[in-house]
Amino acid sequence: MLLFDVGLPTVDVYSDLSLIISWLVYHHWRYAFGLLIPLSLKFILITYKWYMIEKKEDKRWSWLLLLGQVWPQWRSLRIVHLLHENDKRAQYKKQTLVSEIRSIEPFLESVPSVLIMTMIMVQATFGILHIVSDESHVDCTLPEQWEQWKTNYCAVFGGLGGIYWFLITYAISLVTGTLGLTQFLQTGP
Repeated sequence: MLLFDVGLPTVDVYSDLSLIISWLVYHHWRYAFGLLIPLSLKFILITYKWYMIEKKEDKRWSWLLLLGQVWPQWRSLRIVHLLHENDKRAQYKKQTLVSEIRSIEPFLESVPSVLIMTMIMVQATFGILHIVSDESHVDCTLPEQWEQWKTNYCAVFGGLGGIYWFLITYAISLVTGTLGLTQFLQTGP
């Protein structure tokens, strides 16, 4: 539960945010706002669930967790603590977490993020494939020929961490979405 309900979703959200921030810094607005849409939709629905589920006295401080996009993970940690203490309420709270909160993430954030990153990756690499075959690598600092293709390629893969960070973020979103959909199919709506 710690790995799949706390660690992986946290890494997924923050890796997506790192791509968005990198694209905003380099003025690639379409890519940044495209990937920001699923995160915003998830944030809106999680905010609604937070408002409906969280106790009034906990709302005074838990809104900070909500802004940090870690409120569902905090709920998971609380359930892990209840399970460790052999509390009778733990199973009920776990079922509530899975059915009310965890089912939101794969449908509104992970799977749409994978689809959007796939479209961005295809669009960025479409015209560069035949050029790269002639050269050993693409240099994003040289303003030479094939400017439009290089601009798209460098927008996606030339930021923080380069192509490897993009692919790691893509894989994290893919794994998170797959696990979330599998969990949803196991437990039902």
